Amino acid sequence: MRALTTPTVHNLRRLLLLTASLGVGVVLWFVLGESEAVVADVSGGHGVLARVNGVAITEAEVLAATAAELRQLETRRQEILDGYLDAKVRALLIETAARQRGVSPKQFLDAEIEARLAEIPQARVDAFYEARKDALGQPLEDVENQIRETLARQDLFAELAASGDVEIVDGARERLRSNT
Repeated sequence: MRALTTPTVHNLRRLLLLTASLGVGVVLWFVLGESEAVVADVSGGHGVLARVNGVAITEAEVLAATAAELRQLETRRQEILDGYLDAKVRALLIETAARQRGVSPKQFLDAEIEARLAEIPQARVDAFYEARKDALGQPLEDVENQIRETLARQDLFAELAASGDVEIVDGARERLRSNT
């Protein structure tokens, strides 16, 4: 997989900005009619992205109006990158353990989760539920089995990570975040 370079990041930001400005233009075109919306003044000076009936839409205006949404997008992007790294580590640990037992990764995972389900104390299930009750939005009885399975998976992954040769290189997550 190829890492994105800094010029690529800048190009992506420009594309996002252009897409946002064009999106505003398309909305104005539909609302005002094509004769009243002029949307192509991205080359005009002073950060003007578009003009509508002589009124300029500036780069600063668009960036200020979209700042909160773009911050949320950046947070989500970081969560995706971290999640992929964690998932890849877990997958490699499962593949290794399955290979050592001579079974498929799915067979290994199913057997290990099933073996751990009964070991999860009810107090731990209750605590997990209480901490996430609002987000789950369902009674404990409806989600108890899913919670047990989640806790069993967490236990398995923690055990595999502790027994395996896992090293997340210092600064790896920060590099991921800054490279894309």
